[in-house]
Amino acid sequence: MMNLPNFPPERFPPEFERELLRMGLSPDDILRRQKEALDRAREAITGRQSSIEALGRVSDLDKRYQAGERNFSEVDLSGCQYLNRCNLSGADLTDANLSSTGLTYANLSHTNLKGVDLSNAELAWANLAGANLTHAKLCRANLYRANLTGAILTETDLEDANLAGCVMPDGSVHSTAEISDNPLERFKRLAWKPIVEEGDGDLRSSKFGGKPWLGADEGWPLCPNCDNPMRFFLQINLAEIPEVIRSKFGQGILQFFYCTYEKKIEHDHSTPNTSVMSGNWQTGVVHYIEYQSCLDSGPFSLRRLIRIVHADGSPGVFEVPETACKLANSIEGEFPPKQIVAWQTYDEYPDYADYEILCREDVSLSDDYDSYVQAVAKSPEIDKLAGWPLWIQDVEYPTCPTCQQPMNQLVFQLASDDNIPFLWGDVGIGYLLQCPEHTDQITFLSQCG
Repeated sequence: MMNLPNFPPERFPPEFERELLRMGLSPDDILRRQKEALDRAREAITGRQSSIEALGRVSDLDKRYQAGERNFSEVDLSGCQYLNRCNLSGADLTDANLSSTGLTYANLSHTNLKGVDLSNAELAWANLAGANLTHAKLCRANLYRANLTGAILTETDLEDANLAGCVMPDGSVHSTAEISDNPLERFKRLAWKPIVEEGDGDLRSSKFGGKPWLGADEGWPLCPNCDNPMRFFLQINLAEIPEVIRSKFGQGILQFFYCTYEKKIEHDHSTPNTSVMSGNWQTGVVHYIEYQSCLDSGPFSLRRLIRIVHADGSPGVFEVPETACKLANSIEGEFPPKQIVAWQTYDEYPDYADYEILCREDVSLSDDYDSYVQAVAKSPEIDKLAGWPLWIQDVEYPTCPTCQQPMNQLVFQLASDDNIPFLWGDVGIGYLLQCPEHTDQITFLSQCG
């Protein structure tokens, strides 16, 4: 760990002390403040070092798991917050210490967790189906909406654990009576988290990145602004989504292409008043870089393509073009393909932005908002199908060009750096929105943090 110098010195030089006194400051005050600043720096460095060490342990465990190793008994990752969405399916974690660990959305299906300490762990939406939790400690753990189907809970300590909405070993759902009496219950919506596997799959399959279905007589979509190939983000086969919403968004294959092209232009500008900070003061030449971007967060932009196609006939034969993308908020080239193989359902309630609008329509809703906040977990910032939008800023439903009504039907939400390594602005969220009455009217917008 970095070593900081000993401090403070015994005294300042006499001329410096005189200047401090002239300014109404005492040398002791300055020394005390600087010592406090150094103490805070030491604490920050110690905390940073601990975080780096924890990240290193997680990285090592992941590499070993990817190499085929499954025995991680007695591993100590207590307090680690870098295991959210991790995949340790089928691993042996007997007697491991995972207390106070962040395991939201983790895949621990069929994992041997016998004797594991998971007290105070964050396991919301985690998949623990078929896991062996004999003698495990889950006291005060948050298992909100976790999946325990077929799990072994022999002598498992579940004291004060949050099991609201948890799927129990027998398949029953643990009571969520604490939210059933809330007046906002009637605004509950179902949402689905995509379960993915690495790889592209069939041309007609639901996926992130990879190869979309294109007709035999069409080429790759080009941006009308820069004439470069748009990047392929998402494809949803609407015939394969959960049955309860299968006809809600229309019929066919939903596709989303988005132009991320950015052009770098370098300039040399001469000026007689150039300062040292802005350029070369001797020559009077300022060198600066300008970026011309096709990124557009507003709805109905021509710089993206959102469509529902009917995959009739034979698809075209093509290769994914090399997209000219040099953005800092994404990887270059083709996104790593991920096929959507299943959907994990959960309940959602409107976030505060939509809630404010609902309160204007029904003022009685505001009476129980505090209990609603306490009972319902905030929607996670993830990729999801349907549900309520998680607005980063204010509510922003576009107006349908056909009926002039709000396009307030969320089809899909794309979070920053979830299944697609791309940031919507400053860690924002993108929304595919549709008119509930005219399913041919579908658009996209994004909000940044």
